[in-house]
Amino acid sequence: MACSLHSQITVTETRSPSGTLIFKVKNTSEVALAAFAVFYQIAGRNEPEFVYFDELTDEAAPKREFEIMPRQVIPRGGKAPVLSVSKQPVTAGIFPDGTTTGDEELIRRLVWRRCNLLQAVELSLETISDAGRHNVSRTRMIAEFKRLSDSARRWYLPPEQQVSAGVFQTIVGKLINLPEPPLGAAFPPAALVEQETARLNRQRTVLLESKPSLIEGGHYAR
Repeated sequence: MACSLHSQITVTETRSPSGTLIFKVKNTSEVALAAFAVFYQIAGRNEPEFVYFDELTDEAAPKREFEIMPRQVIPRGGKAPVLSVSKQPVTAGIFPDGTTTGDEELIRRLVWRRCNLLQAVELSLETISDAGRHNVSRTRMIAEFKRLSDSARRWYLPPEQQVSAGVFQTIVGKLINLPEPPLGAAFPPAALVEQETARLNRQRTVLLESKPSLIEGGHYAR
């Protein structure tokens, strides 16, 4: 297991001119983070909030400084309440070499996100390969990947599991945007199966080789 350092991520609470709560997050180390997480609890809300970034699971590039604006829940016919936190936000990060910093529970969650993404990648590989062997229609393939995407977005699932939805939704978009095949042509096209299989296999390899290892992540998640 990678050695956990004292937290090198700072969070400063500030407000916009209109009074909106904003967290300014900064990586104070000399090395850019590969992944980070911020946990905070808004006063009066039962559910805590998590913000994640991981260069292995998310498209945006990591930043040394960024801002978080907690979601507003505005009552019907009312105005946005003035938000406050019940305690200081908690942070954690993973460096490219697998060294970690900050809260161990958040580190566990970051690695668990990678585990869930790997599961989605492998399920997508199996589904595409099976469709390629059995000449599954476009309508059926789109419906199957939409079902997988929707199942990953269930309200009761933690955010670490909902990351899977993006894998399936990406494939839905590619299927929808494919040109109409010639009448009687096999579907999915061999070129799509080959392209997506290669892409997903690359992603699978990156996740399997990531640090801290997913074996440790699986242990954390139990």
